[in-house]
Amino acid sequence: MHKVLDYGCGSGNFIEAIQGINGIEAVGFEPYMKERVNYNSPIYEDFYAVEAAGPFDLITIFETIEHLTDTELKNFLYQAN
Repeated sequence: MHKVLDYGCGSGNFIEAIQGINGIEAVGFEPYMKERVNYNSPIYEDFYAVEAAGPFDLITIFETIEHLTDTELKNFLYQAN
């Protein structure tokens, strides 16, 4: 089984799409958009709950990275390399 965390997952569409594929267990962290969260999915608004659900094999930031400035994105990608 592989555990995936989608950080800043918005409504949780990505989590729902990959849940169970090839044994994937996906969870999300979304503290700011509570009105869009689908509570039928394993989405947490408390980071301590996310930590307890880990460790994770992969962390995605699809709904978060789009909010970075060009400079922040460049710095992030440089450090990720």
